Amino acid sequence: MSTLDITTPASIVHDGCIIIKRSTRPDDISSIHTRIALPSVREIGLFAHTTHDENGEHDKSGLDKDDMPNHAWLDELVPVLSEIAQDFHFEKVTLCDFSWGCVTKSTREFLLSRFSSATHLKLCTVDFWYTNELLKTLQSFPRLTQLEIVNCEWEFLNLSQEQATRTEELNLTHLILDEAHTQYDPVVLWLLGNGERAIVNVSSAHIVWENTDARCLVRLMEKIAPSLRNLTYRQKVKNLVECTPTLRGLDGDELMDPSFSAVLAERWTAPENEKVAAVKAMELLRTTRVNRGVLTELDACIEWSPLAVFGIELLCQLLSHQATSVSLTLILDSSPNDTEWDTVDELLNTLTINKTTLAVFELWLDGDLANSLFFDDGAPIMRRLPRLVQQNIWQIGYVDSSYDSASD
Repeated sequence: MSTLDITTPASIVHDGCIIIKRSTRPDDISSIHTRIALPSVREIGLFAHTTHDENGEHDKSGLDKDDMPNHAWLDELVPVLSEIAQDFHFEKVTLCDFSWGCVTKSTREFLLSRFSSATHLKLCTVDFWYTNELLKTLQSFPRLTQLEIVNCEWEFLNLSQEQATRTEELNLTHLILDEAHTQYDPVVLWLLGNGERAIVNVSSAHIVWENTDARCLVRLMEKIAPSLRNLTYRQKVKNLVECTPTLRGLDGDELMDPSFSAVLAERWTAPENEKVAAVKAMELLRTTRVNRGVLTELDACIEWSPLAVFGIELLCQLLSHQATSVSLTLILDSSPNDTEWDTVDELLNTLTINKTTLAVFELWLDGDLANSLFFDDGAPIMRRLPRLVQQNIWQIGYVDSSYDSASD
């Protein structure tokens, strides 16, 4: 049994967060006013339990007997949730494990209106169904300073140009775009306001990129480079088939702007051939030229593929000459060719020409092929990266993640 299961009214509050889930009863929520000091509660999390619970453990109790999401329990809690929304000032809202189209329209509207003053929004394993509903959710929190999106998806493209176009400033201290089931193009479109936001500041970002289409990523980095100081970056391009987003509107969530959606559908079609995508990505980098920003701390991990060199060059363009901590891990399950090795050697060598005295630069090699680069006769890594070896600024090492995985 989870330590957060409802046994007493006060137990729905954990570490300053009110936990709302399928087993929560209206009386549990109503009675917390007399048990919990208002200033001590700053978060509310709603968990639908269609794949996992609030502790990350496997839990499908939110599905009905036909394995379909059943969110009817949330409708019953709306009256008491309305009461606490008036009494508590929630700084963070978490929505987790919902099939958004299975939540009644009135309850969706309630959630997005009553908690809109929150500055920190976390969306985890939410299937929004429609890009329209995704953007509605993001736009319902006008005071955002922190945004986290993890394992979410949106299949049908039906947003409007008016909805996507934003001119107000966006200032985020933290942006997390973690693994996703679909492309991040709609999120980036909203972040940049369809190109109309004059100011988009992001101080710290965690980005997992799995898409063969680099245009969206480059546009985002180009915009936030002047403000981005800390970046965690993961690149692991999936074996995607070419996929054009589906134009669709159902259940009162109509296709509001068919011509705009059609343009986006064509723009967001990811190329199937990664080698072709890599050529286009490098051309884009050379024509866009992301300006060197203020990025001083970078933790990056790139799985080797035809798009790996693009990822490395993009990061090198972002890094400030005053960088203090740079860690790059290359996972080598496939082997770079001689030209790619030379490019990596040149890029990383150039990066450290103007390094500050106390800066730390680390290059870690992982994967099936990394071992032989260090331990075969003649240590081939010495020949692959001659500039870095001679420069002796980068700390070059081998990571055996297979050993770590086996010991977990």
